Amino acid sequence: MAHVVGVPLTRVILAAVDWRTIFWFLDAIMVLSLVYFHFCLPESEGESAELNLARELKLFRDGRVFSVIAYMLIICVGYGSFLNYIVPYLVILFPSFEPSMSIILVMVGLAGFVGNLIGGHVGDMIGSKRAMLLGAAVQVALMVFGLVFQPFKWPTLVFVILSIMISWFTALQVYTRIAEVTNNSSFMTSIIRSMHMLGTAIGASLAAGVISFSGIQNVVYITAATSLICLLIEWKAPVENPSGKSSSVSKRG
Repeated sequence: MAHVVGVPLTRVILAAVDWRTIFWFLDAIMVLSLVYFHFCLPESEGESAELNLARELKLFRDGRVFSVIAYMLIICVGYGSFLNYIVPYLVILFPSFEPSMSIILVMVGLAGFVGNLIGGHVGDMIGSKRAMLLGAAVQVALMVFGLVFQPFKWPTLVFVILSIMISWFTALQVYTRIAEVTNNSSFMTSIIRSMHMLGTAIGASLAAGVISFSGIQNVVYITAATSLICLLIEWKAPVENPSGKSSSVSKRG
């Protein structure tokens, strides 16, 4: 729910103070959070097991693990190229959205929450692998919808909201899938988080180039291409470990 409150609140605060004041305020919040967690976070039961790096690295040989990592990196390139620019995308295409942007950003935050919530239920019903396929397929369909109806104001807003929703839906499935195929390996979860951040950064950089050369309306093509690639990756990804053995590298003693 932080996205629901934080983004529109920032736009309101920017009207009263400059960015330096906001950064000082954020620094104070982070310091207070650090103090709170240091003194109030309960100790975990039992000691954490030592990391066996050689054993964890063997997981990369599992086609299921490799496909999930590739999926996360590529899908986040697409998300980073479009979702990081939704405000200028809407305002440049339809300047009349500018006065309502705070309300739209609340809707964007709610869309992420709803997408995550729906993702949990759908993942439980059909499994994370099929849900990843579904997420990529829906994203491809949404990109086609967005391109066809790009000249129209309200369909474009619906397209943006649904894109946010499906991005949260899909991300949840990726984290669930990597936990399933690695028996909750914290090392591999951190790899997935890194791919998430790296992909988003690459996508934002690619989109900046596209915007400079051909306009912000064309960033949608990046997301469409990456979503189609991810659909093919997960379609071809093995369901079981090719060796026939469980990837139980994370059984802690």
